[in-house]
Amino acid sequence: MKDNIKSACPECGCAIVVSYVGELVCSSCGLVIEQTPLQNEERFGEKYITFDERVFGNLRSTVVAGSFIDADGPNRALAKTNAKSLGKNSTFIRGVELIKQVCVSLKLGKNIERQAIYLLSIGLQEVKKRLNLTVSSMVGACVLYAVREATIPVTSKEIYDSLKLRKKRATTAKMMKAYRFLIEVTGVEPSKSTTQDFAQRIVNAISNTVVAKQIDREMLLKKLFDLTQRVLDTIPSEIKVGKNPYVFAACSVYYCMVNAKLMRYTTIKNARDFARLSSVTEYSLNEHYKILNEHARHLFIRKGDEGFGDVPTA
Repeated sequence: MKDNIKSACPECGCAIVVSYVGELVCSSCGLVIEQTPLQNEERFGEKYITFDERVFGNLRSTVVAGSFIDADGPNRALAKTNAKSLGKNSTFIRGVELIKQVCVSLKLGKNIERQAIYLLSIGLQEVKKRLNLTVSSMVGACVLYAVREATIPVTSKEIYDSLKLRKKRATTAKMMKAYRFLIEVTGVEPSKSTTQDFAQRIVNAISNTVVAKQIDREMLLKKLFDLTQRVLDTIPSEIKVGKNPYVFAACSVYYCMVNAKLMRYTTIKNARDFARLSSVTEYSLNEHYKILNEHARHLFIRKGDEGFGDVPTA
């Protein structure tokens, strides 16, 4: 470190301190004044990632001068007055921080975060040369690729909405264009989540709404999922083609809850409550209900009015 470093932050004027990893950072805004020198021959394992012959922190905030060490603070954007110190790596650094924010908002694990950052590191230089895309579109594509590779049922719309909440310049079309480019770079196309995958996710979310003590929670959820699977298997493939798998799965779970009279055991009382839980519109629930009823109505054989008695057995 330099001995003649200024004692005041060039961004906000507050005092500069030494962080627990040896970086010179502002005690107020978190601006990294001087990074910890990292030697390429040192072994950092999975904690660091190499990009353009430089090493960046992967499991914590960026350790590059000119960035902010606190990704959740009000000053997480790169300082305009220090952008030159980042040089050609500034786009990558902003992408890394954005990936971390998206993963936190969607409650994705560190394994997804690391894989998305890795995909950004191998694809960003090529995408800048060949495609006119923003870093936010590339970030969305990297996260989508990572969740599909890990078979985690997260939709492209959820990732896109997370980017838009951060007021990033991204469109669904550009994000999918970047996604197709990643497939070209890696040579592998991950499998998309199926309606069954999304159905399991929605049923898991419903578990938090079960309130009836006399009903075994696991038994109820298993019955609901099994019944949803039977309904989905009953629907002809030509009906499901072209439909959003998440929306179709959510509507199928709703259809089963209504016809098997399982809502009585949850805090979900109507379509509005279910729409709020699943983030699917009431209009979609009602329209899909009509389609499902045409093909799956025969599965519901009434045996009285006793909840589980209404659920057909295998």
